[in-house]
Amino acid sequence: MNDLGDRSMDSDFVRYAEMDAPCLLVTERLTGPDRVWGSAHQHDREIFTSLVTLAEAPTATTTPSDLAA
Repeated sequence: MNDLGDRSMDSDFVRYAEMDAPCLLVTERLTGPDRVWGSAHQHDREIFTSLVTLAEAPTATTTPSDLAA
């Protein structure tokens, strides 16, 4: 088991997606610490929703001049 820390995903799968039909994906960045909400719709019906909390991106420790050496 991994330690996810502040990262998480809470998803609700309502029905199967059909492989031969278009699927509309909608995402929205929420207020708060790196949270994103997304959903998918097919035939005007919701097939899943997901709330994702992202981990903080690491900061770069290498500069371009470091790479030139």
